[in-house]
Amino acid sequence: MGKVGKEDEQQIDMAYRVVADHIRTLTVALSDGGRPDNCGRGYVLRRILRRGVRYATEKLNAPSGFFANLVPVVVETLGDMFPELKEDPNSVMEIINEEESLFLKTLSRGSRVLRQEIEKASKDKLIPGVVAWRLYASYGFPVDLTQLMAEESGYKVNMEEYEECRQQAQMSSSSKFSQANDVVDFNINAVNYLLNGKVPLTDDKPKYAYRLTENGDDDYEFDEVKCEVLALRRNGEFVSEVCSGDSCCLICDKTAFYAESGGQIYDEGSMEGEKCEFRVRNVQARSGYVIHFGEVMGTITRGSKLFQNVDQKRRVQVMKNHTATHLLNFALREVLGQVEQKGSLVLMDRLRFDFTCKAPLTVEQLVRIEQIVANIVNSDVEIYMQEVPLGVAKTIAGLRLTADETYPDPVRVVSVGTPVDALLKDPDGPGAKLASVEFCGGT
Repeated sequence: MGKVGKEDEQQIDMAYRVVADHIRTLTVALSDGGRPDNCGRGYVLRRILRRGVRYATEKLNAPSGFFANLVPVVVETLGDMFPELKEDPNSVMEIINEEESLFLKTLSRGSRVLRQEIEKASKDKLIPGVVAWRLYASYGFPVDLTQLMAEESGYKVNMEEYEECRQQAQMSSSSKFSQANDVVDFNINAVNYLLNGKVPLTDDKPKYAYRLTENGDDDYEFDEVKCEVLALRRNGEFVSEVCSGDSCCLICDKTAFYAESGGQIYDEGSMEGEKCEFRVRNVQARSGYVIHFGEVMGTITRGSKLFQNVDQKRRVQVMKNHTATHLLNFALREVLGQVEQKGSLVLMDRLRFDFTCKAPLTVEQLVRIEQIVANIVNSDVEIYMQEVPLGVAKTIAGLRLTADETYPDPVRVVSVGTPVDALLKDPDGPGAKLASVEFCGGT
């Protein structure tokens, strides 16, 4: 049975049990498609992995790579009952080794700082919350690990102070964002004010009201959208009128402006009336309302009718970069297999695509990915977009989804090169596997 409790002073027997239990859990979970991450289920796996690595290295003095080398033992023991364990154990070992390498660097730095703080701690054996927050913010040292290591030395972490530090950091970050973008505060109380006042939610379908012209160039034609101003907010208060020089926000019955979402930057542009203009600097969505932030020239009142003018040059450039992320996602999966998208950033002048990968990309892989994207671009294929019932859309074989994303019903399907109707007629066919097909709410 081994030693437990006080009999196991050095926690050696406990370490053996932890390592055995955690490597079983990880081998099964990773073989089943789970991946360590910073949120949700993936974060649970990351915590299990890090705890197992820590007990192996600190309590058992095991060398780097020891933890992953136990995977074949699990496969041999449980493989007959769980055949999927035998499919790709090397991939499981690579994931564990990569996570271990990153964690050991964090563990080394964080442990050194924590030991210093424990030596300086007060007689009440309480580690200040600001220390725990600094370990997390500066070194990526998880607070639950700080708590565990402190408890092993007979100390506790002041979690109330830690939570205060975390909230202050969030407020500071939010404040900086607001100042940088000149965005007027629009909080949950503002949303409730609109809901209680029965202000209709914003119809944002006009943001998709554009089409490619037939002149052979990359020119787009955007529908003219006339809207009614339903609400005005200035300096944290709803008002009936705003005047020249005011920074404020407008809520309209409909909008052609894209609100920042899914990594895609917001639209800019203007709204114009007979004797007024509103320069749109930022667009955000809150609980079904689209809020336009900007500055006023002239006078705008509740009920004013305005014509919306999206900055078309900016929008088209963002659209091109957004399509590029779809092509990149397709190319990555063609070259690397089942990579998982974790996020993206789409701006006017650049894009970023976040994804999980078992190992750094080789030069040869990068060249192949670039060639695939370039070939699709040079082939000048058409891009198809169509709203489809969610349940029906999910039947398309090869469809690419973002993990843990909640999609609307109906959902917008974007296909590069293959008509959506053709995919729906033959959902099990090769269509989606040979082209980029994704759910997408962007432009």
